[in-house]
Amino acid sequence: MLGFLKANKVASPAPQKPAKTPIAAFGKLPIRADFIKLNVKEREFRELDEWIQEGYSLISRRYNGSDDEQRLSQAGIHHLVFSATDNRRCVLATIGPGGDRSGRWYPFLISAVAGQAYLRQAQAAVPLIYARFLDDSHKVLKQKWGTEPLETLLGQLETIASECDQAQRAQAVEQELGLLRSTNVVVMHDLASQFGEPVAFYQAAIELISNVMRRGPARVHWGVRLPIPAGEHGMAGLVFWLRLLDSLLGRSSQANVIWHWGDTAPGADAQDPGEVTVFFRRVPASYLPHLFDRQLRDGNVQSLQELLDNPLAPTQRARDLAALEQGTLLDLLSRFVSGGWA
Repeated sequence: MLGFLKANKVASPAPQKPAKTPIAAFGKLPIRADFIKLNVKEREFRELDEWIQEGYSLISRRYNGSDDEQRLSQAGIHHLVFSATDNRRCVLATIGPGGDRSGRWYPFLISAVAGQAYLRQAQAAVPLIYARFLDDSHKVLKQKWGTEPLETLLGQLETIASECDQAQRAQAVEQELGLLRSTNVVVMHDLASQFGEPVAFYQAAIELISNVMRRGPARVHWGVRLPIPAGEHGMAGLVFWLRLLDSLLGRSSQANVIWHWGDTAPGADAQDPGEVTVFFRRVPASYLPHLFDRQLRDGNVQSLQELLDNPLAPTQRARDLAALEQGTLLDLLSRFVSGGWA
């Protein structure tokens, strides 16, 4: 066959490696005498830095050097995911108490920007996709920092950035559904039992979510707080609640999420549940003090515990949820969302 009749082979473009996830760190650690600001270049990092500064100014005015300020340095570690908008990418962060060489208290956090456009429609999967970032940054904040060189922190940030997983949409959905499918419903029933009768727990969850649905998430100025299991099933519980809210409220709602695992609060028992708080608007900077002082009264949040303190008569839906003896969290999710909601 004549060579010129052969179709020219077009070389396939080499697959491009995804760019590293932008990582920043700012706040105070004993390794420096002043503020640490590493890689605070992206717009989202600058906005988060401003949010922390505004919240810290409220903390300073509230405590003003009182003895109560000492417990702030003993606070636990929180994680947050601020959802993407039309002009802002999704932001993740791990935040905890910090301080400089002189012992002056100030928060320290490690943050990442997630640029995948599909994350706006897969909000429940974000903590799972970036679980490694959250775990690694948690370990950095838990370290007993002293006089280590700044390069030690820089090296750890570089490692975290190189290990961030930028999953594609199909992978993200499969990870999310796979986790719910592989987690026994007993996990949520056991969590419910820690608060009393499971049927009352599920009724409180129904009422908490119904309050948001009746008003519409875009008009809800408060946050909702739900417990998550302690230990190895914490992520499954977190994803369950986020998927439930997403399924019932619609993917147009913007969930800004802050949570802590059950074993991170000072003096917490290994079985103490964690908590996730979801806001449907921008989280006010006035909420920052509540991350460091859990004794503060929180008027910006409606919690499941508050509804359990004044229980309503259980509906058939709540009884059906408590009666699901065999199955997975995905089965419980399906039973939650089936039928009409008020």
